[in-house]
Amino acid sequence: MRKTSLRIIAALLLIAAIGAGYWYSRPVIEEIEPNVFEPGQELSVHGRNFSILNSKPEISFDGVPLPRYDYTVISDTLIKVKVPATADSGILRVRSNLGWSNPRIVIAREALPQQAAQVSAQSIGPEISGIKPEEARIGDLIEISGLNFGTSTAFSTVSFPDSSPELPAGMSAPGLREAVSGLAANQHLAELWDDKTILMRIPDFAGSGSVTVHTPQGNSNPVFLRIRQGSGSRTLQNPVIYAVRQKVKIQSRNAKSGDQIMIFLPKPALSAFQRPSAVQESDTSAMPAETGGGVQSPVRKISDSAASYSIFEINPAASTEVTAEQKFLVAVYAVETDLTGYRDGFGTGGAPAYLQEYLKPDGLVPAGVTNLVDTAKKIIGQEKNLQKKAMLLWNWAQKNINYMPEKEKPMWPLANSAASAFAAKKAGTRSFVLIVSALFRAAGIPAVPVSGFLVRQDNVTIPHFWLEYYLPAVGWIPADPVLAMGKTPTGFIPEFQASSHYFGALDNRHIAISRGLPEAVSADPAEKNVQNKALWSFQNIFETSRSVNYESFWFDLEITGRY
Repeated sequence: MRKTSLRIIAALLLIAAIGAGYWYSRPVIEEIEPNVFEPGQELSVHGRNFSILNSKPEISFDGVPLPRYDYTVISDTLIKVKVPATADSGILRVRSNLGWSNPRIVIAREALPQQAAQVSAQSIGPEISGIKPEEARIGDLIEISGLNFGTSTAFSTVSFPDSSPELPAGMSAPGLREAVSGLAANQHLAELWDDKTILMRIPDFAGSGSVTVHTPQGNSNPVFLRIRQGSGSRTLQNPVIYAVRQKVKIQSRNAKSGDQIMIFLPKPALSAFQRPSAVQESDTSAMPAETGGGVQSPVRKISDSAASYSIFEINPAASTEVTAEQKFLVAVYAVETDLTGYRDGFGTGGAPAYLQEYLKPDGLVPAGVTNLVDTAKKIIGQEKNLQKKAMLLWNWAQKNINYMPEKEKPMWPLANSAASAFAAKKAGTRSFVLIVSALFRAAGIPAVPVSGFLVRQDNVTIPHFWLEYYLPAVGWIPADPVLAMGKTPTGFIPEFQASSHYFGALDNRHIAISRGLPEAVSADPAEKNVQNKALWSFQNIFETSRSVNYESFWFDLEITGRY
C-alpha cells in the first residue's frame, strides 16, 4: 500500500515538474541541413528536447505530419527524415508530448529565383550579381554586388523577407504586411551605398528568402539569402489585429482669424513585433464654420508617412470645439525567446553604427550619470556574455530599486527624473524602465525604452512602459520589468503564469506608441511649445500655438475592434 502511494506521489511530482518546465522543455530546432532541399532528399534536423520521456517526436511540414516510414534517425538532438517528392517550400516544426518547437523555414530549390548569370551594363534598373556571404545571421554585414544601385539611399531601399508568421485568413488588412518594408531604413542599416556595391546590416525581422534592391529606376532581380540562427532564438506568434482610434479635443475661447494650434499626435510604432496601417487619415467632430461668406475647415492633417507622429493644424476661429482624430489597424505579435545557451556577441569591432544611439545617454535615458555607470560596472564585473549581463542588471534593479506604483508627474527631460529616481532608489513605472535601460546601455547592451498601452480583456487600455534590448544574431528582445516583478495594473490579467517570463518574452496585448525618443520639431521658434501632454508617449512636443486661449484633452488609445 505504501509503495503504491509513493508511486502515485512520484507520478504527480513528475507531472508537476513537466508542467512547470513547459517553456524550457519544448523541442527546439537549432539547425536544419540542408535548408534548401531537392524533392525526396533527407533532412537532418538538429536541436534538443525532441524525445522527452522516450516519446516519439513528430515532424510536420506546413502543419501536415510526415509519414513515419520516412524517418531514418530519431533521438533527443537529431531527427533525419526524407522530404516527400511532392513537398514545396514551407514551415517545419517538431512536436513532442510537451508541445511544438520553434518554426524553421525550408525551401525547395526549384522555388528559388534564378540568379542572373551576368549583369548587363546596358540595363537601366538595378541588377544584383551576387550576395556575400550567402548565409548570415541577424545583424551581420552583407555585401550586395551588381549595377545601377545609384549613390543615395534617399529614394532607394533593400527589401528582406519578413520572418513573422502570416496573418491568419480573415485577419489580413492592406498595409499590415507591407509595413515591414519601412523597418529596413537604409540610413540606419546601410554602411556603404554606391552604384555597384551595397554594404548593409541584416534587419532583425528578416528571414531566409529573396533580397531585392529597389530604386526610382525599378526593382532588381531577387537573390536568395539564408538567415542562419545564432546561439539564441526569437519567435513571433499568435498575432492579434487591433482597430484603434487616437483622439485629441481642443476647446478654444475668443479666437480670432489667423490664430492657429498645431497638434503633434503620435502614431503607433513600427517594429519587428508590431505593424500599424493607417485606415483613416483624419476626422473632426466639429462642423466647418461659416466666416465672412466662406467656409473654413477647423482641422487639417499634414501627413508624413516617415514621421512618428501626424500633425494636425487647428483653426480655432472656425469652431470653438474641434476633435483631431486618426485611426489605425495594428497587428501585434506575441514574442517568445530561448536565450539559455546564448553566447554570441558584437566581436572586436563592437556594436555597429546603427546601434550606437542605443548605447548613449539622451533626453530619456540617463546612461551617462556617473553613479549609475559605476553601479553598472560593479554589477557585471568581468562578465562578457551580453545576455548574462542583462540578467545580472535586471536582478539587481528589482532588488535595489523600490517600485512605487503611483503615477509619476511628467517632467522634461525625462532623463533627469530617472536619474533622480535612481539616486533615491525609488521609481514609478516610467522611471523604472528608464533606469533599467540606462543600466543596460552603461554595460554595453543596446536598449530602447518603449511607451504605449496594455490592453485589458475588456479592451480598456492602460498607459504602460517597457523596453527592448539588442542581442547580436537574435535581434531586439522585449522585456517588461514591472510585469516581470509581478506588479500588475488594476484590471490587467497577465498572459504568463510565471511573471518572470515577461523579461525576455511579451504577450500580444502590448501596443507600442513610442520606441525611444521621437523628437517633434516646431516650425516657428516664437510659438509656445507644450510638452508632456500625453502620459503614454515619450515625445518631446505635443502642441504649439501663439497667443491662443484654449484647453486640450488627450485621450487614451481606444480599441474599437479586436480580431
